[in-house]
Amino acid sequence: MIGRAKFIATMRRSRSRAAMCLAAGVFTACGDGLLHEPAPPAPGRVSLSASVLQGGTAEAYAQTNMLWLRFSDGEETRLEQTVAFDAAAEEVRVPIQVPLRGTTETLVLRFELRRNTDAIFQGSTEVTLTAGQTAEVDMPLQPVVAGVTCGGAAVLLDAYGATAQLTAAALFVTGDTVPSAGVLWSAASEAPITVNDAGVVTAQRDGTATVTCAAGNATDTRTVVVLAAVTSVVVAPGQAAILIGGTQAFTATARDRLQNIISGRTTTWTSAAPAIAQVNQAGNATGVSAGTARIDATVDGVTGSGTLTVSFPPPSVTTQAASGISGVTATFNGTANPRGTATAAWFEYGTSPTLATFAATGQQAVGAGSANVAVGQPVSGLSEGTTYYVRIAASSAGGTTRGQIVSFTTLAPGPPSVRTVAAAYVPNSDAFLEMSGAVTPNGADTSFWFEYSYSDPTLSEPASTPIQRTPAGWTEIPFGEGFFAQGTEVWVRAVAQNQFGIARGAIIRAEPAF
Repeated sequence: MIGRAKFIATMRRSRSRAAMCLAAGVFTACGDGLLHEPAPPAPGRVSLSASVLQGGTAEAYAQTNMLWLRFSDGEETRLEQTVAFDAAAEEVRVPIQVPLRGTTETLVLRFELRRNTDAIFQGSTEVTLTAGQTAEVDMPLQPVVAGVTCGGAAVLLDAYGATAQLTAAALFVTGDTVPSAGVLWSAASEAPITVNDAGVVTAQRDGTATVTCAAGNATDTRTVVVLAAVTSVVVAPGQAAILIGGTQAFTATARDRLQNIISGRTTTWTSAAPAIAQVNQAGNATGVSAGTARIDATVDGVTGSGTLTVSFPPPSVTTQAASGISGVTATFNGTANPRGTATAAWFEYGTSPTLATFAATGQQAVGAGSANVAVGQPVSGLSEGTTYYVRIAASSAGGTTRGQIVSFTTLAPGPPSVRTVAAAYVPNSDAFLEMSGAVTPNGADTSFWFEYSYSDPTLSEPASTPIQRTPAGWTEIPFGEGFFAQGTEVWVRAVAQNQFGIARGAIIRAEPAF
């Protein structure tokens, strides 16, 4: 800091203009410059002291060699003068004359300590000059900022939210630093950074910014580059599973060291096992064969990974309606599609609507194709008059699949069913008539025979052949009968009867064959 310098001036009244002598901070008054008849001389002293208000450096002060002074009253300059100044001298005396307009007058004094024509320090204050009196006035000196510096190599911020402290210095014209000088910081509103009053810059997004420092009328700039460095890459989902031929979309999120998300960077996708899974540059992976593959995403040389398990597809099945239903038998039906993998199919059935418990048929191989294969399985030993539930199931390396459950009801014992199959005379057999039919007992012991008539097509009062019998069953049984008839036309039908009722077949007309 520069010390205080005292300027002392002594004044007296005279007819001449006031003259002041400056001597290393000492002013001596020689007159008051009044424009009326002179009075007897009246000595007076004005003591002016100058002190540095905002500080300075001894180096800058030591380079001052000129003193510029200006006394003014409003817009009127009473005196402006530049004199030599020896910063190293104990005392400098300079004759100065200031015209006064009265015995007492207040003027504004401005002065600068310069190096040649360049101001280094400046001051301004009001001075009240009164003849015959001594006035002491403190004049604050302020450093004159001629330049500012905040430049240097570009500052690199490697993460969003990262900060850096910029420094700046206000300068005298000598190049020396002005201590405690205020510096203003600014950046464009669209810049990828923000800067506060203390010169701290904060990264907002990738880009290059110009930061301006200002002091006095001087400015300088510093370049700040924001380029967030990728420190981690997270692949989502971290684990996934698909079937052969299926697809899975992956995403990659790059983050900086402060865990901010970095967008706009190129992601390179690769599969560590392309024979199992392949991935395109959009992050979509496709299953090729069974196994597990690592899916990698690389951003700016940093890699993150997820895993993809590829499995064989399970077979597809469809349960169809049962056929051939009797009281104790039925045929189960369905289709199975192996979907490219060796597959076996079977049926599960039982009386529980949900098949909580069930019996299973034997397995049938249905190949390894990709088309539906019909599957059927006759089943016996069922209970009469009972509702059953059945579904088809199939299994392969891809897993086990079960179809929808369908129901059917076995038949309960009832009247027999009968068909008249044929009735005809045997050629060249002396009018031998042969008849054939078929009977289904439908679960009860059954009798069966033929009815016939030579004259009544309706068989309202027919003759009958001997009765035949068959035990209870559900399978159609053929039967026949023959006898020598009259050799004329005859009407014939098959008849069956059990404990639940009687059944008659269609009437067939037989004509002689000779």
